[in-house]
Amino acid sequence: MDQLKPDSSSRASFINAGENFRRRYERLIIMTTDNTHGKYDNESKIVSLDKEPISRQKPKRSWIGFFRDILIYFITYIVVSGVTIGPFFWSWYGAVHADGSKWIARFYQPLAFLCEICPPLGRLINAWVNWWIL
Repeated sequence: MDQLKPDSSSRASFINAGENFRRRYERLIIMTTDNTHGKYDNESKIVSLDKEPISRQKPKRSWIGFFRDILIYFITYIVVSGVTIGPFFWSWYGAVHADGSKWIARFYQPLAFLCEICPPLGRLINAWVNWWIL
C-alpha cells in the first residue's frame, strides 16, 4: 500500500519537470534565415508567448475597407429583405396596415423606401411579391 503513495522526492521532481517545461515553452527561439544563401545564421530572436507574432496581428482598418463593408452590408440587406418579402408579404401588410408585429414593419421599412426612390427595384420587388401572393 505504501508503494502507491508517491514520496516527496518524486513529487518534487515532477513539479521541477513541469516548471522546466513551462519555462522552455514560455519563449520561442526563432532562427532567422539569411535570404541570400538560404542558410541559418547564429542570431536568434526570443519571442514571448504573451504577444502575438506580427504575422497574426490584425491589419489596421482603412476607410476603403470601411466603405466596402458598408456596401456589402447594404447589398446583403437588399437581397435578404427582397427575397423574404415574398413569403412574408401578408405578415408585413398586417404589420403596416393592421395591428401586426412592429418588428416586421421596421425590418422592411428601408426596403419600402428604396422601392420608392428606385422604380426598377420597386417593379422587381412588386413582381416577386405578386408571384408569391397570386
